[in-house]
Amino acid sequence: MKHRWFILFCGLILLGCQRSDTSYDFPKATLQEGDLVFRCGVGVQSWAVRLADKIGSYSHVGVVVKDSGQWRVVHIVNGESEDANDEEIIKNEPISMFFRKNRSRAGIILRYDTTDDVGRRLAQKAIELSQQRILFDHDYDTEDTTKRYCTELIDKIYQFVGINLTQGRRSHPPMTNNAVILPSDIFQNPKLKRVDSFADE
Repeated sequence: MKHRWFILFCGLILLGCQRSDTSYDFPKATLQEGDLVFRCGVGVQSWAVRLADKIGSYSHVGVVVKDSGQWRVVHIVNGESEDANDEEIIKNEPISMFFRKNRSRAGIILRYDTTDDVGRRLAQKAIELSQQRILFDHDYDTEDTTKRYCTELIDKIYQFVGINLTQGRRSHPPMTNNAVILPSDIFQNPKLKRVDSFADE
């Protein structure tokens, strides 16, 4: 049994390594500041999140901002650094990087039912946090305000404008003793509406 799990584990790694580094093509004109972008990742960490998140299809989430005239995504993720010496801090990167095919096999853009002004405030807060070099929280401890993990970061950004994105939903995956926010805890919010989605053919 252990041997079969090892083969599956290696197969998942190889599958991720063999994917193209091109990005999905979608109409960026549909984007608004504050939109949420979910992706189904291809790495081992993404596989672990999907395994823990019994009702979700996505493993990671970020928030859309317009920074210096460019559509970008603010998010935090572990195990995705190009350099082993890089710190795992909040990223502010082009949306094409977020949805590169060697990082993602599917994605969806969701929009919270709110005003453009609130969207701009969300984006401003996200950019502000991305400049603070906040580290990834490997303990998944929401009581630790010095570090953040991916879904916690997004929840905190929305809390800044008075929106309770998770509506109190928390999960208890086997990977931690803490009550954590999984992607589906955000995805289930009924005020989130689909803007666009895409997947490997």
